[in-house]
Formats: sequence, structure tokens, C-alpha cells
Amino acid sequence: MWGITGKKVNETPGSTELTDRESYINGCVGMINAARAEVILITNKLHKSTERQEARVINKALVDARKRDVPARILVADGYDRLPGAIELENKGIEVRFQTSQHLSDASYLCVDSEHVIVATRGVSTSSQDYWHSDSWVQFKSARLASMLHGDFDMRLTSEQYITTSTPLAGIILNPHFV
Repeated sequence: MWGITGKKVNETPGSTELTDRESYINGCVGMINAARAEVILITNKLHKSTERQEARVINKALVDARKRDVPARILVADGYDRLPGAIELENKGIEVRFQTSQHLSDASYLCVDSEHVIVATRGVSTSSQDYWHSDSWVQFKSARLASMLHGDFDMRLTSEQYITTSTPLAGIILNPHFV
């Protein structure tokens, strides 16, 4: 995998290419389990723990972080199919907001303790309605990248209309993809 600078990612200091989905999930869980200050996550989908093994281990890690008083904040793309996972996490004290302007994205990221990052990307779908699992993952230890992504996360929180699982339906201006 090649980076913007033309260097292979595995030649970029502080980066590790994760070669398969299991390594990606294990990397996310390990970072969340090691979190001491904060976890932020931008993702396309959330699932209930009972729906998928991946969701079970990631959701457990997020809940365990919360029990250690490590705040976890999640921005998820809009769509009713994300609601059950969001409700499960919010019921455990994790902040989840829906990005009403985004139904799908080709990138997601996890940022932990303003230093550890995993970026996941996916191939372009032929339809705006299709969801594809990510197929490329890189883990970084970089305060600079983490700071940039944290800024991106905070900007998204303040620049868009967001809804939560407790937002009254009467006050929502729905994205056509959300309905």
C-alpha cells in the first residue's frame, strides 16, 4: 500500500498496515482496551452485540472503556439500520450521534488518547445505497494525525445537524437516505 508521499505505508514511521479484517478488529479492540483519556470513532455502521461477533467485541470494549471513565464518542452515518446498535451503546453511557448529511463514506477512523489511530477505507460502491465492509486498514501512532482527526471530528459535531437516539422526531429534518 502506498501513501501520499510515495512511500510504502509500512515504511512510514509509526504505521502498520493491517492485512486482514480480523487484524483490524483486534487492533480496534486493543486500542480501545488500552484507552486512558478518550475514544472517538467515525463509522458507517453500528450493530447490536447480538447481531455480529465483530460488534460484540467492539461494543464490549467501548462499554469497558466507559466503565473505566474513558469517554467514548461516536459519529455514525444516518440510517435506521444503525439505530439498534446506537441504542445499545447509548444505554451503556456512550455518546452516539448520527451524521444526517452522510449515508455512506469510503473512510472511517478510530482515534484513541490523541495518539493512536486506525483508518479504514473501502472500495467505491456502485450504488449510493450499498454498504461494503472496509477492505484496507492502517494503524498509526501519530499525535499529529490524531490531532488532525480529532479536529475533523469536532468540526463535524459543530457544523451539521446531528440527531441522537433521544432526539424528538418532530424536530428532525430528515435526509432522504434516512427515511
